[in-house]
Amino acid sequence: MTEKIKFNETYPVIIHEEDGQYWANVPDIPSAFTTGYSVEEVLKNLKEAIELALSSTLEVPTPTKFDDLHPEDGFVQMVNVSLLDYLKAVSKTVRKNVTVPSYLGILAKQNGDNVSEILTQALEKTYGIL
Repeated sequence: MTEKIKFNETYPVIIHEEDGQYWANVPDIPSAFTTGYSVEEVLKNLKEAIELALSSTLEVPTPTKFDDLHPEDGFVQMVNVSLLDYLKAVSKTVRKNVTVPSYLGILAKQNGDNVSEILTQALEKTYGIL
């Protein structure tokens, strides 16, 4: 079994102000950065950028400690992300061809069970997604 993914994480981000506008980056996720007209807008946009970046690989890096960041310009804020919420919101279903013993197929049909739903629940349990 693979290592369980930590789907909720809080990352430190560095926010910079320049000419009345803001831009921000995430030291732990180089592909996550954004701009905005307010700190609130930057934080909202950055949350989405982090979730998008993490969703492409499902690799969730360990966050740098807040106290370990000392930006020369700008300041550090924390952004909490829920990769699971993001993935559930944007994921499409995919068709998978699976093989099960014939007696399970018969039982599922007799009971009106949705095999795809049962398989999804089993995989979520296996990977700690509850």
